[in-house]
Amino acid sequence: MNIRRYFSSINNRQRQLVLAQQNIHTPLNISRLYQLTGVSGCLFLVAIIGYFIGGYHFGFHPVNAMSADIPEAVLHNITVFGDGTFLLALVLLFSTKNPRFHWVVFLTAIIGGLVSNILKEYFDASRPPAVLTPESFNLFGKGYKHHSFPSGHTLTAFLMATVVYYHATKLWQRFAVIGAAALVGLSRIWLGVHWPIDTLVGGGLGVLAAIAAIVVSTNWPKGVNVLMSRVVLVLLTLAALILLLEKNDYTLALPLLYLTGIAALYRTIKHYLLPQFNIQRSPLEATQIKLPFVPAWVNSHGLFWFCLCVLVVYRLAILFQPHLSLFYDEAYYYHWSLNPDLGYYSKPPMVAWSILLSTSLFGDSVIAIKLMANLSYAASAAVIFYTLKRYSSSTIALVASLIFITIPMVGFNSAFITTDAPLFLFWCLSLHFALKAIDSNRLNQWILLGFFTGCGMLSKYTMGALPLAIFAFLLTSTGKRKLLITRGPWVAAVIAGLVFSLNIYWNFAHNWVALHHTQEISQTSGQLFNLKSLLEFVATQFLIFGAISSYLLIRSMQGYIKRPVNRPPIAVDINRERFNLLLWVMLTILGVIALQAFLSRAFPNWAGPWMVAATLLLGFTWQYAFKADRFYTLLGRSLVLNLVLLSLFYHWPSVLHWLDVEPSSKNDPYHRVVGWPQLGEQLQPVLKENTNVILASNSRDLLAYLGYYAMPGSFKLARWNPDDANIRDYYDLKVNFRNWSGDASQAFIFISKAPLEPTVLAQFNTVALLPSLSYSPYKGENRSVSVYRMTGFKGYAKND
Repeated sequence: MNIRRYFSSINNRQRQLVLAQQNIHTPLNISRLYQLTGVSGCLFLVAIIGYFIGGYHFGFHPVNAMSADIPEAVLHNITVFGDGTFLLALVLLFSTKNPRFHWVVFLTAIIGGLVSNILKEYFDASRPPAVLTPESFNLFGKGYKHHSFPSGHTLTAFLMATVVYYHATKLWQRFAVIGAAALVGLSRIWLGVHWPIDTLVGGGLGVLAAIAAIVVSTNWPKGVNVLMSRVVLVLLTLAALILLLEKNDYTLALPLLYLTGIAALYRTIKHYLLPQFNIQRSPLEATQIKLPFVPAWVNSHGLFWFCLCVLVVYRLAILFQPHLSLFYDEAYYYHWSLNPDLGYYSKPPMVAWSILLSTSLFGDSVIAIKLMANLSYAASAAVIFYTLKRYSSSTIALVASLIFITIPMVGFNSAFITTDAPLFLFWCLSLHFALKAIDSNRLNQWILLGFFTGCGMLSKYTMGALPLAIFAFLLTSTGKRKLLITRGPWVAAVIAGLVFSLNIYWNFAHNWVALHHTQEISQTSGQLFNLKSLLEFVATQFLIFGAISSYLLIRSMQGYIKRPVNRPPIAVDINRERFNLLLWVMLTILGVIALQAFLSRAFPNWAGPWMVAATLLLGFTWQYAFKADRFYTLLGRSLVLNLVLLSLFYHWPSVLHWLDVEPSSKNDPYHRVVGWPQLGEQLQPVLKENTNVILASNSRDLLAYLGYYAMPGSFKLARWNPDDANIRDYYDLKVNFRNWSGDASQAFIFISKAPLEPTVLAQFNTVALLPSLSYSPYKGENRSVSVYRMTGFKGYAKND
């Protein structure tokens, strides 16, 4: 009896859903159809013009060549958005309870499938792998040779994009889906499996086929019935199952396909097969927490420390994986730490001091060298938590700190020791005491602000943006400007300057070498006004902060700025002065580095500390834009998405193995660090056999990698660079070959990436070629190092 009642309730539930949508009659949106027809016409027009100018193969090589700069994993994950099975699973995932939309998609799939298959069989055009030689273009994956015209993936992508475009309510959504479909078309050319005309015509046909399906579905509403709804739902469910059971040709996209299939099946089961319970509950309050797998009654303070400890332990555990060996910058900084100083060739000393601290306590292992990165970001999250807790509540503090510790940049950098690790920590501490000092104007708070700002300047020179932002705020704030006539801010400035003067003195003693290096890497003397670089910089900031986190931040700040004047106070409010200070701090460094990107170039991490103020602002302002239930839903998705992506990155070699994908330098993000420990092991016996030798090279990378792996704890190194007017790195600054000029007894083991020129060999008394070091990290790819034993450096030749 209970089973019969269960099936009866399921049947009634679906019937009511279909009947409710049968009563919805929407006339054709002629304006949208004209817009879509225009898109199709533009695609056909470009195809026709291209054909008459360059024939069927027009434009292939310039577009295909772009793929050399795009990771293969990105190409795979773009192109699967033209896979019909994947798109049907997405429909099931995001439109689970919409029989009318299912009906439109069903008709679209039938019409599009017929058009694509009939034309492919009729023309049977040859694809690029059947026409071009392998070395003349970039080919990723299988080299399909037949049925090139039209591109089925592009046609399918534009089919779905057209349907979504027609039903979308917002302009940005319509632009986004057309842009995504265009990317799918480009990916087919980047992968080397289609000609541009295939994708242009495929896109145009996809739009027309979808328009036909929309017209038919609108004029034939009887298709929205219980029987047809069940048939379509079964087909969509089968599509999700196929994603899990069949391995797609684009293996690097399999994690996305599997996750989509699982999520689509989960939502289907939840909405159609599980019993529904009408539980009445009061709306969530802002002072409560709602996260995945976490009850609302959990104490926020305890939850923060639990989550932080779990993440720290997990990120420490991943360092035991062999592929997370030292990157050459980390080995380079390690060699700095062997010579404690007030500055180094290109950076202030804090990163070297951090490594010195951890290696003094835990030895010279890879984990000990990397350890302070993990701990520094964890400490930064703790500072953010207690900063927000002071001005709001433990719940708001938990929200911001969890966002911070899981954003992609922080998660990525936690596995690598760089100058950003101490910078973030001292940026957080400085901002914490800046807020306290401006509120209380107590001298001890200004002193601490100055001290931590100085420590930040000893971490990375971009720390200078923080005091600049604080003084700009004080100058523009009517309520806080009077602080400038008190001693506090100036005491802070003097203390910060005194701490930073340690590095200034070092730079003065070394002819301002760090200043010259900074100018070189920023390329301020190169071409000005680089709009492409600026756009890339802005886009990457959203990516490294997290897509959903960026959306939450923008909406929250927008809600605060546009809040009604007579709005009742919220549970946790932020005064305008505090908001303005955080805004100045965030925008100053973003603006400075964005200007740098526009004038020449800028790396994404250069502006990273803006995320500290951003997380504080998000914690303070989200209640102005979201209700608690909606916000915590998005927050949970953001945390899960970021953690899943970071875990995929941490364990990428295992993911490749699970996907049965052969690793290569094209699909392995760790390809630059693979193989160096093995080469170091090969070099160790050579160094042991030749006592009292110095390891020398003409490459910073080789000295960093093999200097660490072949003789950890030692700085017996020498750098080859005859140009004394162009100091290239710290080795060049401290251990250039000039130091041993004329010393006939000193022996060297010289390593290089290629055989040395005779002019170099002639500058030593004796030279012996030793067996080279060789290791093959990937099938068909070899990393080799030439090795020489030399004695008696005569000095650089005058023409070098």
